[in-house]
Amino acid sequence: MTPEFIIEICVAIDIAILSIAYPIIIDKISGIGDKYSSEYIPVLFNNEFPQKALKIKIKNKVYGSPVFKLTIFATLFSFIFLIFKFEPLFGWNNWFINNSAKLTVLFLTIILIVFFFMWLGKVALYNGKSKTLLTYLISNYIKSKADSELRSYNLKAINELAFYAIEKQDEHLQKTLLEFYYSVFANIRKNHDKSNPLVYPIDFYFLVNKLNEIAVENETKLRAIEHRAVSGVWLLGEDFEEISISEETYSWLWKNIYTICDNPRLIKMFWANSSQYFDYRLKAVLADYSSHEENVIINNQDQINKRNQERNRFLEFHYALGGLLVYREEYRTINYLLEYSQSEPPKYVLLPQTMCSR
Repeated sequence: MTPEFIIEICVAIDIAILSIAYPIIIDKISGIGDKYSSEYIPVLFNNEFPQKALKIKIKNKVYGSPVFKLTIFATLFSFIFLIFKFEPLFGWNNWFINNSAKLTVLFLTIILIVFFFMWLGKVALYNGKSKTLLTYLISNYIKSKADSELRSYNLKAINELAFYAIEKQDEHLQKTLLEFYYSVFANIRKNHDKSNPLVYPIDFYFLVNKLNEIAVENETKLRAIEHRAVSGVWLLGEDFEEISISEETYSWLWKNIYTICDNPRLIKMFWANSSQYFDYRLKAVLADYSSHEENVIINNQDQINKRNQERNRFLEFHYALGGLLVYREEYRTINYLLEYSQSEPPKYVLLPQTMCSR
C-alpha cells in the first residue's frame, strides 16, 4: 500500500469521526448525569482521559481544552503539510523526510482513533447501566488518595446513585451500596482515635439525612438501605468499637428524627436500634475493686464516670424524642415506644426506671 492510499484512508476516517461520530457523542455527553439528577457525575466524566482538559496559565488566566478535542485540532492542522509543499530543512533528502507530512497525518490519525475509542468507552460507561457505573465509581474512590478532591467527588456521586436507587426502586444497586457503605463506615470507626468522640465527614451526614427525607416521601423496596439510614445504624456503628457519640452526630440524628417524626414505621425502626445500642454497647461499666491499707479503691472510676455520662446523654436524647412525639400528637407511636422491649421478661431500657431525678 502506497502512502497516497494510506492518506486517503486517514482523511476518510478523520472526516467520519469529525462529521458523524463526534456530534452524536457530544449530544450524549450533554445528558450525562441527567438520569440521576447528578451534579458530580458530569464533573467526574470531565476528569476522565481523554476528556480531561489540558490547562495552561497565561497572564493569570487559565485556558484549557479536552485532550480529545486537541487531538482533533492537531490532526486537522496536519493536513496543512499535505496541502502545501514545504522544502526539507537543511537540505535533508531521504524517504522519511520526503514523506514526513504523510507520516505525520498517519501518526496523528492513529492517535485520534485510539483516543476516540477510549472516549467512546467512557461515554458508554457514564451513559450505561447504573450498576456498572456504581462499581466503577467505587473502584475509583478506593484507589484515590485520602482527602483528595477527586475522592470527595466520587463519594458525592456514589451518594447520588444511592438517592437514585431509593427513589427509582432500583434493587440491583442495593447490595453493592450496602457493601460499600459498610466498609467505609467501618474503616472510619476503626481508624478513629478512640479517646475523642467521632465526627464523620460532612458528606456522610448529608447522605443519611437525605435518605431519611426520601424514606418519608417514598414507600421503598430497598428496605436494607432505608433501615441503616433511618435506624441510625450507620452513624452509631455496626461494631463494638469503644467510640463516643459526638455532639455533631447527635445534632444530625436529631435532624433525622425531626424529618421522620410523623412516620410511625420509621420512628419504631429508630427506637428499636437505639434500644439495642444502649443495652449492649452502652452497658454500665462494672467497678473494679481493690483494697489498699484497709480502704476499698475503685480502679476504673474514670471509665465508670465516662460511661455514665454517655448513657445519660443518650437517654436525654431519647427523652427529647418522646417530647417531640407528644408535641406532634403521635400518641399511638408513643404507646408503642412505652411497650417496646427486646427481652423476656420485658425490659424498657430507654425509659426512666424511677420518678426520681437522676
